[in-house]
Amino acid sequence: MTDNKNLTIYLEPGFLESAAAGQHNFISQIVTRFTQLGYGVGFAPRGPDAAARAAADAGFSLFHLDPPPNARALSFRRAYVYPFWQIENTHLRQHFPVAKTRFSADLVPEMRAANKVAAWRARLFPGQSAQDEGFTLIALQGRLLERRRFQFCTPIEMIRHSLNYCDGPVVVALHPNEIYTPGERAELTKIAQSAPRVQISQTGARPLIARCRRIVTMNSAAAFEGFFFHKPAVLFAEIDFHHIAANVSREGPQAAFRPRPAPAYDAYLFWFLQRMSINAAAQNAGDKILNVMRRRGWDI
Repeated sequence: MTDNKNLTIYLEPGFLESAAAGQHNFISQIVTRFTQLGYGVGFAPRGPDAAARAAADAGFSLFHLDPPPNARALSFRRAYVYPFWQIENTHLRQHFPVAKTRFSADLVPEMRAANKVAAWRARLFPGQSAQDEGFTLIALQGRLLERRRFQFCTPIEMIRHSLNYCDGPVVVALHPNEIYTPGERAELTKIAQSAPRVQISQTGARPLIARCRRIVTMNSAAAFEGFFFHKPAVLFAEIDFHHIAANVSREGPQAAFRPRPAPAYDAYLFWFLQRMSINAAAQNAGDKILNVMRRRGWDI
């Protein structure tokens, strides 16, 4: 066990203030448990020098979204929907343990999973129900002209592949928090002008998830949210929720767009969220947080 019984949690503005005020359930669970173990808990801002400050600290450090700089640091982030969280040795979702764990629907109680997911869906997407308006939703993120090492192709090329292998209307949803360059917008305009069945949406993917036929994306959370409405997903990049989605890197574009039997959506969501993530609203959340940290190598 470390001689310096201290934990520093690095957060961005807004999150830092609410967490320090005890207004964030997940962080409050961490603070309570570490305080019970005799640790002092402090908060610090994320930033360019945060990793260096943590590396020089003999205590433990938790980083929201950022890579942990050493074995005494871990990264945490929301598991796509509240109140579920992940605490990991890396900030890269495609390398999380859940990404490497085999999913089997046979190990999940079917009725319990269906009831849980129905309750989560009603809370997360109030008033929405699954519809099929016949269009393919392409959920964009950023860097549309760049192929990163975990991607099959560039996002612009992803759109072109999708047009080759899926019929019917296509809605390309821009991410509301991204600022697209003139070059990126020019490529999108070129695609829309050459293919009349393509519509560019400025409102983001979320309002369209319940209404589409399928979701195509690199690795946007929109595909994960689509599982709540039993929407098939086609992924063009690595991610931790790949298990029940068609994967272009693994199968190739043509095979990934072929019709296939519906996967066990409810069982998968129950497994991913209830078993492989931390439910901050559960009575045993504090115990699970400590157990996960110990599995990640912390001697606490």
